[in-house]
Amino acid sequence: MACLCSVQLGSLLKSVSTAPSTAGMVPAMPSGLLAAVSGSAAPASATAQASASAAATAAASAQAGLTAKLAAMASFAAAAKAALGVTATTAMSASASAGLRASLTASVQSLNASGPVLAASSGSLAAALAAQANLAALLGVVTGARATFGVDLRAPGAAAALQGALNASAAGSASGSAAAAASAGGSAVASLMASMGFAANAQGAASANAAASAISSLTAGVPPITANFGALSMLSAFVSLQAAIRAALGVSLTAPNAVASLRAALGALPLNALANLRVGAAGTATAAARVSAIASAQGAANAAAGLNLSGVASANLTAASQLAVLMGLTTQASALLAAPGSCGKPCPIAVPKLRLA
Repeated sequence: MACLCSVQLGSLLKSVSTAPSTAGMVPAMPSGLLAAVSGSAAPASATAQASASAAATAAASAQAGLTAKLAAMASFAAAAKAALGVTATTAMSASASAGLRASLTASVQSLNASGPVLAASSGSLAAALAAQANLAALLGVVTGARATFGVDLRAPGAAAALQGALNASAAGSASGSAAAAASAGGSAVASLMASMGFAANAQGAASANAAASAISSLTAGVPPITANFGALSMLSAFVSLQAAIRAALGVSLTAPNAVASLRAALGALPLNALANLRVGAAGTATAAARVSAIASAQGAANAAAGLNLSGVASANLTAASQLAVLMGLTTQASALLAAPGSCGKPCPIAVPKLRLA
């Protein structure tokens, strides 16, 4: 079993404070662009139709709590699989469950022992994320443009191609904002269930209820995270952002020549053209199409509401959601984990006195 090494944590936190700011290298992306390339934006004109779909809005709101519980389950299951190779959504043997609980307990206890140094880093973590906010948005646009519209933003004429795709998407969108919300509520439930291997039917719902109960019971046996969870979340976000920068641009912000390498990588993207894209500027849908979209959205929400997911709704999954963040961090930054004693202390590892720049 591995513990979170406070020495390695201190080193990672110091690297956060010394990471170069990218604020002046990347212009701000247009409002709504990231949502648009992710396929979740509705045209601005759709807000005029909101009153026509109040029922759809109500149906969507009713799904919000359930969707949050399913999202917590899915996050925990994905993190447990990535970090420990465990499938947490299926029945586990008593020994497997005990092993997972013991591993999580060791991670939490050693994290809690590092609580003071983590809390002291909150300011530098917030500043580092703010300094790279524009770059984070750009990375989302780059990956979203390729995934949603098949546009490689490094190709010649890419910005014009993306503008055309955005215009076509806005012109063809028939959903009002409330209808889109209802549809999202219904489809999100089915999508989250599918991500865990559960069909959106009675059998899948029964399996999801059983999994929710098992995850809730398992995580209830793990000590609570008493370290600053906000700082933990920011550190996890920072580490994930660095991984995304390496994957998308081939640049490590902790390398000695990070700034020069990043400028060269950004030079291959049409930054100014992207900053001037127009989002949701084209056409409106017909009344018939809007009515059809609203009816479809209501149908999706009603179908999701028809599933008996009472076990999921009643499960306490707060700890599962927090543990998912911790496992995500240790997966992205595997050097944080060390065998008990290898950092000079048994588990949980006492925190050395560190000065954060």
